[in-house]
Amino acid sequence: MRIASYNIWNSNRGIPKRLNQITNELNQINADIIGLQEVDTKRLNIILNETNYKYHFEVEQEGLGGELAILSKYPIISKDYGKYSLLTVIDYDGIYLAIADVHLPYDSTLQREQEIIKVESDIQKLEVDFRFILGDYNCSENSSVYRFLSSEMTLNGNECKTYWIDLAMVAEERNGTKREMTLDLMKNPRWKNDNVCDCSARVDLIFMHECFPKEFPVLNEYIYFGKSVDDETELSPSDHYGVLADLTFPKISRT
Repeated sequence: MRIASYNIWNSNRGIPKRLNQITNELNQINADIIGLQEVDTKRLNIILNETNYKYHFEVEQEGLGGELAILSKYPIISKDYGKYSLLTVIDYDGIYLAIADVHLPYDSTLQREQEIIKVESDIQKLEVDFRFILGDYNCSENSSVYRFLSSEMTLNGNECKTYWIDLAMVAEERNGTKREMTLDLMKNPRWKNDNVCDCSARVDLIFMHECFPKEFPVLNEYIYFGKSVDDETELSPSDHYGVLADLTFPKISRT
């Protein structure tokens, strides 16, 4: 099972050629489930026509550059959404996965905190086998949102039961896959010739909930994608790089 997240940059720069770059990238990574951020309906329809996703769920996200969407090769059996998030349950051949796709606001710590508390609470209520929160968090590993999910701090009297696992950290320790900046202000050509007085950040993340006493999935590979630069557009597919986790799930015994 390949689960991915990608902020595809809702900008007209490089369009329509850049949209071809995006669809080519999606076909190449061949994710089973992908959460998209900053997509609009017209471009989403093109993406769906050019890829092999049978199921999808989209909701407009006011004020943050377009819509959120979850695309899946497997049936989406439950749908919900918040101001900055989508929440689905997907039936992966009898294994039930809760997938939340978030695009948290870059300009409000309070709203990021409020939304992640709601998403975490809502996803815990679902009767599923495994839970994931992925997307563009618009904050760093030092943020309150990241530390809350890691169960290193509480937010407004709320805590995670028990904790969430940043799969990029697992890949670095177990597979030797070095963590990379997904909002890369130095190397991504979207920022070329811009006088950006800021630092790159790893803001696109895939968290998996600690699932004891169930057997943990095996993380086979963690991939950073969308780095290639097109000669014509002189752009990468997006101003963010995407992330993908390749997982093998244990067999689930139903009683």
